[in-house]
Formats: sequence, C-alpha cells, structure tokens
Amino acid sequence: MAEISSEIPSGMAKERASVSERVTGASRYLAAAAYHDRAFRRSVLEFAQHAWYRAPAPEFGINEAFVTEHCRAAERREHLRNALMLLAFLVVAHEPMGWFLSNPELAIRIIDSYGWNLILGVFAAATVLFVERLITEHFTPSKKFSRDAAYGDIGSPQRNKDEEFQNLVVYGAYSPFVGSGYNIGGWSFSVNLERTRDENGGASGAMSFVSWDMLNFVSSRLDRLRISELRHYPVLFADGRLVKKNGRKLLDNGVLKRKIDPKLIAELDDSQMDGARSYLCINIIDWNGEIVLSVYLRCKKGETNLFVEASYFILAPPKRSFFQIDEIDPKLRLNAISRTLVRSMLLSPFTLVAGVLRLISWMLTPVTHWLERRRIRKAINRNPQFNFGSTTSIRELGMENSYRVYFQQLDKERHMKTVEQCTIDAMVEFLDAHNINTSDIRDRRSTILNNGVMMSGGSLTAENMSVGDNARAMITRFGAKVGIGNSGTSSTQTQPVRTAG
Repeated sequence: MAEISSEIPSGMAKERASVSERVTGASRYLAAAAYHDRAFRRSVLEFAQHAWYRAPAPEFGINEAFVTEHCRAAERREHLRNALMLLAFLVVAHEPMGWFLSNPELAIRIIDSYGWNLILGVFAAATVLFVERLITEHFTPSKKFSRDAAYGDIGSPQRNKDEEFQNLVVYGAYSPFVGSGYNIGGWSFSVNLERTRDENGGASGAMSFVSWDMLNFVSSRLDRLRISELRHYPVLFADGRLVKKNGRKLLDNGVLKRKIDPKLIAELDDSQMDGARSYLCINIIDWNGEIVLSVYLRCKKGETNLFVEASYFILAPPKRSFFQIDEIDPKLRLNAISRTLVRSMLLSPFTLVAGVLRLISWMLTPVTHWLERRRIRKAINRNPQFNFGSTTSIRELGMENSYRVYFQQLDKERHMKTVEQCTIDAMVEFLDAHNINTSDIRDRRSTILNNGVMMSGGSLTAENMSVGDNARAMITRFGAKVGIGNSGTSSTQTQPVRTAG
C-alpha cells in the first residue's frame, strides 16, 4: 500500500465552468455524424449495448448521452425508411410479386409482362429514399446541427457532473488510460530523500510528508494558472479482471460506478492484488472540445526515495468527414435537389435489398441481444476473473488520427509546456520547503521542458524522430496533414513522439 493520506481534499476535484459541461462543438459533430456515417453509428450503439456490464469510460469534451440518443434516433429513422421503402414497393408491384412467389419458374415472363410494375415499385421506393435523404442531408444538419443552432437546442442538454469528474476508471485492455486518446509521451524522475539541503554549512533534516501532500500542493499551483478549461482531480484506475473482488466497493446495484469515495482511492491505491493505482488527472479541453489534453501525474514515496511520473495523452479532433455539416448550404437549391434525386434513383434498388436484410436483422435483435446477455451472464458466473473493464470510449470511436488545424498542435504544445513547468516548479518548491535537495531535479527540468521525453535505457520505436539538443521531429505529408499517431492497446505498436524544442 502506498503511503497516502487517508483523506484526499475535495478541493482537488474543484468544479469549473468547463466547456464540456455543456454540449460542445465536438458533441455536435459526433451527433450529426450519426445520420450520415453508419459505421460510426453502429459502433456507438454496439458500445452502448454492452453498457450494462462494461465499466463506463470517461468521455472528455463531449456529452455522451446527447451523442448516444442521436445515434438511436438515426437508427430508428433508417429502419422506418427501410420499412416504408419496402411497403411502397410491395403496394405498387404487388401483382408481379404474387406471380413470382406462386410461379418462380416464370420469372422471365413476369419481367416481360409486369416490367412496368417493377419499375414503378422501384420508383416508389426511390421516392421514399429521396425524401429521407433530403431530410437527413439538408434539413437535419441545417436546422439541428448548424453553428447557429449550437447554442439553442443543442446547448440545452447538460452533462452529468458524475460523468464530468469520473474518478473511477475500470480498464479492460493493456493501457489503463482508456478514453484519453493517443499516448504522446511523458517523463519521470526519482529523488533521493536522504539528500537534504545544506544550510549555513550544515545539513538539516528532511521533513516528513506523504505523496498526496505533494500532489495537493501541485494542484494549488495549477489553480493559479487561471485556465478556465483546466480541471484536476484524483482518479483511480482498476483492473477490470479484479472487479469481483472489490464488487461491493466499486459496484452500485450491480453497475460499476463512475465516482467513488476519495477515501476509497487512498485505500485501494497501489494494490497489486486489487490491480488499482491512483493518479492526479490534469485535463484541459480546448477548441470547443475538439482537442483534449490529459496529464496523469503520480508520486510514489518510499523510505529513502520519491518517484514521480507523468503520462501525456491527446484526444484528436473528430473525423474530417464529420465537419462537412458546416459546409452545407442553409438554402435548399435546385442543384442539391437534383443531385439527391439522381442518387436516390440509382441507389434505390440496392438500398431496398439491403434494407430488407437490415429489417430482418433488426426484428431479430431482441433475440440476439437476449442470447448475448445469456452468454455473458454465464461467463460472468463461471469466470472469476471476468473482464468488466472498458476498452474504448465514444469520443475515441469518432476520433481522427491527425490535427484538423495546425494551430491545434501549437495550442497542445502550449498547454503541455504550461502544465509541465507549473508542475515541476511546484514540486521543486514543495521539496525545498521540506529540506530535500532538489539539485538533480533542477538539472533535469530543462531536459523535460525542452525535449518533453526523458529516457533511461530501453528502446523506442517511432517514425520521423530525431534526437539531440533542440532536436525537432518533422512529419511531412502531402496536403500539410499533421499526423498524431495510431491508437492501440499493445505496447509493441508504434507511438508518435512529441515534437522536441
């Protein structure tokens, strides 16, 4: 058990008027994407389907309920469209369809005799598809998700504060920092607590402290930055395979909690048996939720040394295709109507066939969901280490692997450097006040602030990396596309390296 005070001050979870307390621009783009990106919508609904046993993932910079509800609404709209297309086709082409069902061997004769009925049936289905596409591609984006509407209907839902300051993260993959995005590096150092400061030629004894005393002091210095989008609070990461052991502590009526008592964080911290570890989460949401920088700071105090580590993660902007809603002409013009009509006529036969299959699948959904729940309940009962942890978040499902605007990368660096300098300066000030020699930290501080990543041994696999004083890693892509990296849960995957300098 780590040496942590039994009570963590509530001031560390100080609530701010963060941009993510309302529906942000990122929420707007993800919710709008539900109507035109079926793959994303299905991923979100699949994610929500398993929420009954999976741990909730932190959703930084978005309103989770808002996005999920629009995904469900878009799914219902698609099923209604498919049903109406099928009904319109059968009503107009009912006679040839009856012939075909009773005389399948006469298919050629049916086509010859009732070809116009089939054509009219397809045309009726195309009309339904045309109306639905017109609503989805024009009226819904321009009325519900335009920038003007962003502070009207979209701005009304409020984010649950239990989600906003989620201090329990139960992870189910290799990386515990689920929901935080791409790993962009970090730093660490160790301090010899037996080396004290010399005062007037003599050594003075070090004053005792616990790890959270230092983190509390860092938090107080972060408050001085007066960054409106910055918040900080303690968070506990727990292994999803060991939830059963701490079920009474982490579950609420059979559902994994989002928030737990701060005393429980101190109780479970650094326990290998419980698979839990606590961090101070420093979070900055910028560009109206498009980028989110998360810094996880941890102090581990031993008898004679203090180990400090910081890990940096970035949530990149939503996918580029999601931003197309801002380019839609608010006025419905003739050329837009004609394009939608032509596409509907060409795609209606294929959409009709696919729609029938999707309707069948949708009607079987209650059965498949029941069977899936039954299988999972059996696995939970039989497997003592069933993994309840979360492996991703809605925000990560809709995340791009590059910055949308170059200034987003610069702002990320600005926030990162600001937090780094404030954090390290606060630690030096705290240790100095406790008569700990901080000469080594002062020497390494310039390395951390200038290069960002400190490495001692081992190897690092990365692309476009240069090493040395004031080294700069440059990524050149056609079209000035600035890449961030590829997400993954395996330690063997290539990770991006922070730009030095």
